[in-house]
Amino acid sequence: MSLLATIALTSAALMSPPMQIEWATAEIVIGGERLNVKQRCGVENARVLVVLAQQNATNGMSRDERKDYEALVERIESDFPEADQREQAMLMLDLLKALKGRTRIVSQAWVVLDELPVVLTYIFDSQTGNMLFTITDDISGAYASYTLQPSDSDDWNETSQKIRDMLDADNDEEKLAIADEINRESKGSEARFEVNGEVVAIHSTDPEFLAAGMTAFPELWPKLEPPEGRRRIEMAISILWKVIEDQETFKSVVQSRIWAHTVYPDSMGHDPCILEAGVHFVDGLASQGGMLNLYGPTEDTREDFFGDNPIPMPDPDLSWKELVEYLR
Repeated sequence: MSLLATIALTSAALMSPPMQIEWATAEIVIGGERLNVKQRCGVENARVLVVLAQQNATNGMSRDERKDYEALVERIESDFPEADQREQAMLMLDLLKALKGRTRIVSQAWVVLDELPVVLTYIFDSQTGNMLFTITDDISGAYASYTLQPSDSDDWNETSQKIRDMLDADNDEEKLAIADEINRESKGSEARFEVNGEVVAIHSTDPEFLAAGMTAFPELWPKLEPPEGRRRIEMAISILWKVIEDQETFKSVVQSRIWAHTVYPDSMGHDPCILEAGVHFVDGLASQGGMLNLYGPTEDTREDFFGDNPIPMPDPDLSWKELVEYLR
């Protein structure tokens, strides 16, 4: 293990409840370091933190399931920090077994512009097939969100099994046959685009679904108020695109993407000044160990972004409906 990794781990905390996690952070330089504040799009200092986690959705667990899960959490929190590599791997395997069918992939990014945070959250719930994307200016409350929800839960379960069958298929002909079956028989999903309470809803069975999805945010964007909140969101979106393009500082997190193509983020507003000035990242730091890691960001990173508070993670005991209501 490298010296940097050792330092990072000794100053990191085990996530609670334990969850697989990857993270990366860096200072943001807009334009060039020698430019004045106006040339840097009016931003004196900026930084970004991206966190990807696999969270176990505990809502709906039976009494026995919850009892077993709580015992596992207690064992991991007690044993993991002092365990050797093999023992940690065994604990991770137990956690993976407990996650089966209940995983929520939680991607979050905090873009802080002169101490004013913009927060991106993207969550996929494997149990229901639901997806939520939201980006919010924490100061003004301005926000944009996108949700995708299967029309029928039983249909989602059947489709999920067919997707697994397709991935396991031996040849391309069989894969294509299963894909055609999914397209013919799936009842589809409803997509909901929202900007500060203004909503456009479309269904995936609509022949114009893709085209309507690409135009939904441009139509709603003028509703994004107040203007200063809209600009910070547009600046954050432009910066996050640069995060995705960065294959060095943010390699550990961009491999899994911080948002899905189906969210249509390229149809959201971008900041012309950021696009013209350009962005690069300095003083980067990232997690070690990939998704076989239960440690959060370093103590200094947590304090820099959240002060004395822990990393704000969604409550795993919320139902999907409660989670969406909380995050909107």
